[in-house]
Amino acid sequence: MIEFARNDLVMKVCAYAGAGKFTIEEREVPEITAREILVKTKVVGVCGTDVHKAIHQTVPEGTVLGHEISGVVERVGENVLQFKPGDKVAIQHHAPCMSCKTCLHGHHSLCDQYLETNVIPGGFSEYIRIMPENVKHTVKRMPDNVDFVEGAFMEPLSCCLRGFGKLDPLPGDNFLILGLGPIGMLFCQIAKAFNANCVTGIEIDPFRLQFAKNTLGINHAFNPKMDSWDSFAVDKDIEDFDHIIITVGKGSVYQGTFDHVARGTKVLFFAECPPNQEIILDPNMVYKHELVLLGSYSSAPRYLTMAMDLISNGSIAVRPLVTHIFPPEEIGKAISLAKTARESLKVMIQFQD
Repeated sequence: MIEFARNDLVMKVCAYAGAGKFTIEEREVPEITAREILVKTKVVGVCGTDVHKAIHQTVPEGTVLGHEISGVVERVGENVLQFKPGDKVAIQHHAPCMSCKTCLHGHHSLCDQYLETNVIPGGFSEYIRIMPENVKHTVKRMPDNVDFVEGAFMEPLSCCLRGFGKLDPLPGDNFLILGLGPIGMLFCQIAKAFNANCVTGIEIDPFRLQFAKNTLGINHAFNPKMDSWDSFAVDKDIEDFDHIIITVGKGSVYQGTFDHVARGTKVLFFAECPPNQEIILDPNMVYKHELVLLGSYSSAPRYLTMAMDLISNGSIAVRPLVTHIFPPEEIGKAISLAKTARESLKVMIQFQD
């Protein structure tokens, strides 16, 4: 463990510098209070929301992004009893209060405290300060058989599990996943783990289509640039979908979803769009077919535990989804690759000792 006096050590951070640009800066290692912990970052996943913020400039310059985090507890406050230096941990960056009206209704990501809490300064940093609320609810000790790359999937997998749970699926249901990026791949695995009858994916990237079909074993993989849906559905004898999950943040993708709904279909909105995206929806389609439209943003504490368990017991295979790992100095390249999604799935940043 590193021992240090007040502000006498510096750390490396990847700071947002505008329009997809990043700089490597030296900043002071954060101090912690009695109910906080300091974590030495090991691996951070590049999330689609990081790409969205970096490309669309939705955060101020100097911001440290990154929230899919695994690391090692470096220092604990004197009142922290559940963690000790050397513990391997995975971290959710926001923490709900668990007692307000929104939390009690299951809308944890709408909780005022949830929206205000974060790791300091952000995941793309050598060290992060973990606030008391996070220490209490959203830091999870990693099992011995889970490594740091796998542990960094706890946060995105937990988000998917929360969204999946909102669908309230039954064994034998049929799923359509729009977008086979890392999040789409996680949803495919979750559906299969919960005994889906048929999982169909739609994706325009041939690499991802092949991966989903050959590695994950989904039932059908459709490329709208190569075939017509009507002929594909007839050829594959695809049944009506009970659930549709949208993982691509484009208004046109959301709009196209309604070409695939059937009676009683539940549609999960799971991707942030750029500003000013719109869809046109016939209300009679919702009324007569009893469609259910659901939104799901981020996660909640119980899904963090579920995610770690599923990773640890091998029910969800996250390691095969990792195609690229970059050092922090190449974060710009990592963000660019995650945006273009060419011959890639999960992109990660790894900090060395």
